[in-house]
Amino acid sequence: MKLKSDQKRKLVLKVAKEEFLMHGFKDSSLRVIAKKANCTTGTIYIYFKNKDEIFRELVNPVIVWFENRFKIVKNATNKEIKEGLGSLAINYELWKEKGFLLFVDLTDKFRDELKLLFFKSSGSEMQNFKEKLIEDAMQRGLKIFYNMERSEYFAGKKISEFFIRNFAIFHISLMQEMIKQNKSKEEMIKMGDEFSMYTYNGWKALVKM
Repeated sequence: MKLKSDQKRKLVLKVAKEEFLMHGFKDSSLRVIAKKANCTTGTIYIYFKNKDEIFRELVNPVIVWFENRFKIVKNATNKEIKEGLGSLAINYELWKEKGFLLFVDLTDKFRDELKLLFFKSSGSEMQNFKEKLIEDAMQRGLKIFYNMERSEYFAGKKISEFFIRNFAIFHISLMQEMIKQNKSKEEMIKMGDEFSMYTYNGWKALVKM
């Protein structure tokens, strides 16, 4: 009996994902989801409290990825960050691997989940995901740049909060465009070469390395 319950739950999630991707959260109906999953809305409420809970479960892998990513910096010591910045500052391949290509892998692995969060979440509890992501990236950036300013590689160069915020917005908007334009992983990697080279040399010019 448990196996059947698990299968029905997975089917509800599968159908809900298709509906959310097609119509968006706000315009998707639990009644339609139930009909396509060959069950009743009452059956859905056995597994989920509401439509928001279904949506959250579908996008949770991406939420966890970003939380873990930000946690690495939050828990890192100032010494660890400085050492990491030193390696990035003098190694372009490492800069690319730890920067843009990391987001290429994320975007390719979680295309549908990111599409739901960025473009289909209006009306849900996750509708402000992009704004929260920017704010979290901002806080992460402040800690990184605090250490960057004190690193031997950057000679005390002050980086403005305005720049840090807009650098975060730039990367998130780039991710959105890759999803919107349905770029293949190969196309994204090529873009990664272009943007990584651009940002790497931009950093060097900014801090006058």
